[in-house]
This record gives sequence, C-alpha cells and structure tokens, in this order.
Amino acid sequence: MDRPAKILIIDDDRIEQEALKGYLEDDGYDIDSELEGKKGVELIRNNKYDLIILDVMIPDMNGFDICSLIKNDPATSDIPVIFLTGRDDSDSVIKGFEIGAQDYITKPFKGVELIARIKTQLDLSAKKKLLMSMNDVLQVRVEEKTLELNAANKKLSTLEKAKNDFLSLISHEIRTPLNGIIGFTALFETTELNEEQREYLEHLKNLTNKLLKMSELSLFITTLNVDEYDIRLTYNSVLDLITDTLEKYNSQLRKKRVTIRNNITSRDLKIKVDRELFYKSLEIIIDNAVDFSDERGTIDIDLAESGDYYVIIVKNKGVGFPEEALENPYELFNFNNPKYDGYNISVGLSAVNIIMNAHNGKIEIENLKNYGAAVKLYFNKE
Repeated sequence: MDRPAKILIIDDDRIEQEALKGYLEDDGYDIDSELEGKKGVELIRNNKYDLIILDVMIPDMNGFDICSLIKNDPATSDIPVIFLTGRDDSDSVIKGFEIGAQDYITKPFKGVELIARIKTQLDLSAKKKLLMSMNDVLQVRVEEKTLELNAANKKLSTLEKAKNDFLSLISHEIRTPLNGIIGFTALFETTELNEEQREYLEHLKNLTNKLLKMSELSLFITTLNVDEYDIRLTYNSVLDLITDTLEKYNSQLRKKRVTIRNNITSRDLKIKVDRELFYKSLEIIIDNAVDFSDERGTIDIDLAESGDYYVIIVKNKGVGFPEEALENPYELFNFNNPKYDGYNISVGLSAVNIIMNAHNGKIEIENLKNYGAAVKLYFNKE
C-alpha cells in the first residue's frame, strides 16, 4: 500500500479516542475519528477506509448495528472491523465475530498489541484483494486462450484443466473466512479449558495453520502462473542455501522429534538459482517430509551428480507417496487421499514443479524399497 492506511475510529470516549489516535498517527496511519455513531456512518459512506475501529457501546447507535451496516453494504463489506470491548465482555466478542468483525481489542489496550493487531488485519485485507485481482487476471487469460485456440493438444488440455481447477480453488477455498476462525481460537485460549477441550483447541489451531499455509501456497502458485514474479538468478553455495532453509525448522522438529541430517559439507559447489524460489521449493519438500516421517525419524539431505545436473535429494523414513501421486505427481489436485493429506501434497508438488521449470530443471519423486520416500531436485551445472 503506497499511501498510509486510512483508519476510522468511532468511540464516544474522547480520552480513549485521543489515545488511539496518538498511537496510530505515531505509526504513520491517516486517522479520522468520530464520537457519535450516526456521524461515523456518514463518514464511512463518504470516504474510503482501509480499517474501522468500533467501540461496542456508543449511545446513539451501538457498534453492532454499525458493523452490520458495513458488512451488509457491498461497497464496504470488505473493510476490516476491529471492536473495542471490555476485558470480561466475551459475549460482545462472540457477537462481533458473528456479524462479521475481524478482531477485537480489550480495554484498557496496550499500544504494542493495538499496532500488531491492526497491521495483521491490514495485511490480510491486502492479500485478499491481491488474490481477487489475480483471480480476475487468470479468468481473463483463460478466456483469451480459449478464443485463440480452436483445438488443443493433450498438453494444452492438461494445462487448461490445471488453470480451471485453480480458479475453482480461488473461488471456493481462498475466500474461506480465516479471520473468524483465528479470532475464535484466540478467544478460547483466554478461557479456562479442561484437558479434552485443550486438545480440541490445539486440533483447531493445527487445521487453521494448514489452511493458512494452503492459502499462502495458492497465492504463490498464482503469482508464478500469471508471470508476476521477477526471477533473479544468482550463483549460490548449495550448502549455504540448505543451511539457511533449515534454520526455520528447529521448533517443528523438536515437537515431532524428527532429525534432519544435512550430508552436504562443501561450500565450493554452487548452483544458479533464485534464492527465494529455492527456499520455497525446499521448504515445501521438507514440510511434507516432516509431516509424514515416523516419530524420532530421520530426514537426509544429500547431493549427487547426474549428467548435466546437480541433484539435491531429500529422503525420509515414513509413509511413502500414494500410487495416485506417482502416476501424475505434478497436476493440481490429481489425488485426494485423506490418509496422506493428499490435497496439500499435490498443491505442493505442483508448486515445486513450476519452480524447477523456471530454472530449466526438473523434480522427481519415488518411494524407497526399504520404506520411505525421496524427492530429487535437478539443477543445471551451468
């Protein structure tokens, strides 16, 4: 967002309102404020805001009614709304989420928490707008290709199907209301729960994290497919690239008690890659390897040569790839086996395949005879 985000505060407490304005203006935001609910509604109708902060209790028009007006108007329904509420007012928090609010801040608020929550909602809103824009771009391009090509060969038909499947993903999955799920999870974490309820909450958090990862990966694939990514190829040490990637996995590995062994020792060998794309491809592969490794298992990373290629090999002991994946591994959504969490595997492999094609390389997957699986990334020796 090139311009400062424009935020409206509607709060009948003048002192509280000034405190909010002070924090936000110090952080560079463009702030409007109003003490009365009805006047605040007029401001919303006559201005374009990036986020609205609402007090629940406003004498002339309560915050719930204002939020309902915002969410029921197509012109304003996508504006994130954050409620101000009392620390013990859980009923208001729940009602706020039910009518479409994205988050809440308890009073008295802390400046650091306030800024963090606002930045999170603005970032989520920006990503949602980007996804919708990319969806439109993809739709237009698919329609143009359909008009240009009267007959498609098998390869083009496969690509077209992938595009159509991906458009369906954007329409039905990316717009899932993640904000409400995250908000409810945060609320439940502040309440007293028994052991069984804690387990349910942890399960909900894990599912939400998977959905967030899927959303980010889908956005990433879209960016590559519509040629929005500026690929920057530079020579990098294979050892340094892998070491940098592995640093993020320490806590995840401790939780599952999985060990990663990087068997590459020399910094001399270099490959020409886009660093960010390399990190992304290896992260996807390691994520899958960790998810499907046995507890206390080991993941090995090795380097080999094959003709004109250097080959990075990631092997793990655990559930191998399902047969559906081995038949056509790089087609989006080509299998959906709940045992393997197949949806995430197929999307991830498709993303890695796109990355390797961008490097004029390739990816191969196989199941090991002695239990486990291997993924091989082929990079040119140029």
